[in-house]
Amino acid sequence: MVDPDRRHVLFACGAAATGLAGCAFPGVLESEQTSDEVSIPAGAPLRVTNRNGDVRIEDGGGDTATLEIRKSTRYGADLFDQVTVRTGVEDEQFHVETIDDTPPGQSVSVDLTLYLPADVPVDSVRTDNGDVQVVDISGDATLRTTNGDVRADGVDGFLTLHSGNGDLTTRSITGLDGARTINGDIDVAIPSIRGDTRIETTNGDVRVAVPEDLDAVVELRTTNGDVGVSGLDFERSVDRSRRIRGTLGSGGDELTAVSTNGDVRVRPL
Repeated sequence: MVDPDRRHVLFACGAAATGLAGCAFPGVLESEQTSDEVSIPAGAPLRVTNRNGDVRIEDGGGDTATLEIRKSTRYGADLFDQVTVRTGVEDEQFHVETIDDTPPGQSVSVDLTLYLPADVPVDSVRTDNGDVQVVDISGDATLRTTNGDVRADGVDGFLTLHSGNGDLTTRSITGLDGARTINGDIDVAIPSIRGDTRIETTNGDVRVAVPEDLDAVVELRTTNGDVGVSGLDFERSVDRSRRIRGTLGSGGDELTAVSTNGDVRVRPL
């Protein structure tokens, strides 16, 4: 005779197995990589929309664009056919978009790398889970991720940066229109601004480098941390441990840098 308590356990296990029968479990990581030339009309702004995976865009040094796609999954290579990357012109912009039709509970990450000719400006780059990086490109662009870092190196244009969980970094750009993350550090070099500009994180440090001849009203604030300005001819109107306000040059547009939990500092570029 089966013990009643044991019968109950066996039944519970059987029910659990039945409930999980339609579920897939992660296995060995499988990958697939392709590379194709894409025809982008000269001057057409580029918009890239990804879902799960990194996006990198850089100068390709040629007359044509190349798109590299790397798909990875632990749920079987059959899923690769359920994720496509569409390209084409819409509303006078060139779109690169990942379309994901994978079943619930399964996923494919898609890393996109684009090598651009010099005559293609970047308008926006977005992914939900992954890093965004642009190198030696042009265009006034918005770079956004939900979970990941954003980095820009060598951009002929003004940038707007967003992340939910990740760091934001710029080097050798024309200027910055704004930067916002929730959990992450911000380290930006800003040669110029063209309007009131806000740089903000909730949990992280903010480091801003500006040229000595920048004309701006600067305000630094933190709730838990320190603020400071060093190496600049900075005329202070408010000078407290957690808030500094003052003028660089002849003043003008406001440059505001804020953290809730972290230090905020400005230095020469």
